[in-house]
Amino acid sequence: MQAEELGRFFRYNMYPGEGTGLLRLHSTYRHDLKIYSSDEGRVQMSVAAFAKGLLDLEGQLTPIMVSLVSKDSSMLDGLDTASIEMEAAKAKLNEIVTSGKKMINELLLFIIIKS
Repeated sequence: MQAEELGRFFRYNMYPGEGTGLLRLHSTYRHDLKIYSSDEGRVQMSVAAFAKGLLDLEGQLTPIMVSLVSKDSSMLDGLDTASIEMEAAKAKLNEIVTSGKKMINELLLFIIIKS
């Protein structure tokens, strides 16, 4: 799954060192970590897959989603004013995904730059 691979890539690049990086953080941080998502199911599953890769978790996505992903329907409020930016982002993502090459580096850079 691409989201899981992106989570792993993010962990290795943002927290380098011996392949563990983020995993060296205190266990309460990992326990208290909450990731916010819209209330759309497919978005929540992508977030859970990202978290699985980021935290090097085992198992199915549903328990990860339940324990780490918090739904926030207000995240989609006010999107009518962001349509130009959303269309530009969709076009760039489509270009990256359909290019046929290993896309994880480009995708991560795109996400980081847009954040």
